[in-house]
Amino acid sequence: MRNAVPLVPAGNIRMLDEIEKSLARGAGGPGLSSYLARAGISHVVVRNDLVRSDAVADPILVHQALDHSPGLELVADFGAGDRVPARGRG
Repeated sequence: MRNAVPLVPAGNIRMLDEIEKSLARGAGGPGLSSYLARAGISHVVVRNDLVRSDAVADPILVHQALDHSPGLELVADFGAGDRVPARGRG
Protein backbone atom coordinates (compact mmCIF):
# COMPACT_ATOMS: atom_id res chain seq x y z
CA MET A 1 0.00 0.00 0.00
CA ARG A 2 2.69 2.48 -0.97
CA ASN A 3 0.06 4.99 -2.07
CA ALA A 4 -1.19 5.28 1.53
CA VAL A 5 2.09 6.73 2.80
CA PRO A 6 2.28 10.50 2.30
CA LEU A 7 5.47 12.47 1.70
CA VAL A 8 7.56 9.56 0.46
CA PRO A 9 10.82 10.69 -1.17
CA ALA A 10 10.66 10.69 -4.98
CA GLY A 11 13.49 8.12 -5.26
CA ASN A 12 11.51 5.63 -3.19
CA ILE A 13 8.43 6.15 -5.33
CA ARG A 14 10.45 5.52 -8.52
CA MET A 15 11.98 2.38 -6.99
CA LEU A 16 8.57 1.00 -6.01
CA ASP A 17 7.18 1.89 -9.45
CA GLU A 18 9.93 -0.18 -11.11
CA ILE A 19 9.27 -3.14 -8.81
CA GLU A 20 5.55 -2.89 -9.52
CA LYS A 21 6.16 -2.77 -13.29
CA SER A 22 8.39 -5.87 -13.15
CA LEU A 23 5.80 -7.79 -11.14
CA ALA A 24 2.94 -6.68 -13.41
CA ARG A 25 4.87 -7.91 -16.49
CA GLY A 26 5.64 -11.25 -14.83
CA ALA A 27 9.33 -10.40 -15.25
CA GLY A 28 11.22 -12.02 -12.43
CA GLY A 29 14.76 -13.27 -12.17
CA PRO A 30 17.94 -12.78 -10.18
CA GLY A 31 17.81 -9.03 -10.76
CA LEU A 32 14.40 -8.71 -9.10
CA SER A 33 15.53 -10.76 -6.10
CA SER A 34 18.63 -8.63 -5.71
CA TYR A 35 16.71 -5.38 -6.16
CA LEU A 36 14.16 -6.33 -3.49
CA ALA A 37 16.93 -7.29 -1.06
CA ARG A 38 18.88 -4.07 -1.64
CA ALA A 39 15.68 -2.08 -1.11
CA GLY A 40 15.10 -3.80 2.22
CA ILE A 41 11.90 -5.47 1.05
CA SER A 42 11.57 -8.78 2.84
CA HIS A 43 7.90 -9.61 2.19
CA VAL A 44 5.59 -9.25 -0.79
CA VAL A 45 1.88 -9.80 -0.24
CA VAL A 46 -0.10 -10.91 -3.30
CA ARG A 47 -3.89 -10.78 -3.23
CA ASN A 48 -5.16 -13.74 -5.26
CA ASP A 49 -8.79 -12.69 -4.93
CA LEU A 50 -8.74 -9.24 -6.54
CA VAL A 51 -11.04 -8.46 -9.43
CA ARG A 52 -8.99 -8.08 -12.60
CA SER A 53 -8.62 -4.49 -13.79
CA ASP A 54 -6.07 -2.13 -15.25
CA ALA A 55 -5.52 -0.70 -11.76
CA VAL A 56 -4.06 -3.88 -10.25
CA ALA A 57 -1.41 -6.29 -11.43
CA ASP A 58 -2.65 -9.71 -12.50
CA PRO A 59 -1.81 -12.03 -9.58
CA ILE A 60 -0.83 -14.81 -11.98
CA LEU A 61 1.86 -12.59 -13.50
CA VAL A 62 3.02 -11.45 -10.07
CA HIS A 63 3.39 -15.05 -8.94
CA GLN A 64 5.19 -15.86 -12.19
CA ALA A 65 7.71 -13.09 -11.53
CA LEU A 66 8.26 -14.22 -7.95
CA ASP A 67 8.50 -17.90 -8.94
CA HIS A 68 11.31 -17.06 -11.38
CA SER A 69 13.27 -15.00 -8.85
CA PRO A 70 15.82 -17.15 -7.01
CA GLY A 71 16.11 -16.78 -3.28
CA LEU A 72 12.47 -15.86 -2.71
CA GLU A 73 10.34 -18.21 -0.65
CA LEU A 74 6.57 -18.58 -0.52
CA VAL A 75 5.66 -18.50 3.18
CA ALA A 76 1.88 -18.17 3.00
CA ASP A 77 -0.90 -18.18 0.45
CA PHE A 78 -4.40 -16.81 0.81
CA GLY A 79 -7.38 -15.70 -1.20
CA ALA A 80 -9.41 -17.66 -3.65
CA GLY A 81 -8.55 -17.10 -7.25
CA ASP A 82 -7.16 -18.80 -10.29
CA ARG A 83 -3.57 -18.66 -9.09
CA VAL A 84 -1.33 -21.14 -10.80
CA PRO A 85 0.33 -23.26 -8.07
CA ALA A 86 3.93 -22.29 -7.41
CA ARG A 87 6.60 -24.86 -8.07
CA GLY A 88 8.33 -23.82 -4.87
CA ARG A 89 10.37 -20.67 -4.74
CA GLY A 90 13.86 -20.71 -3.50
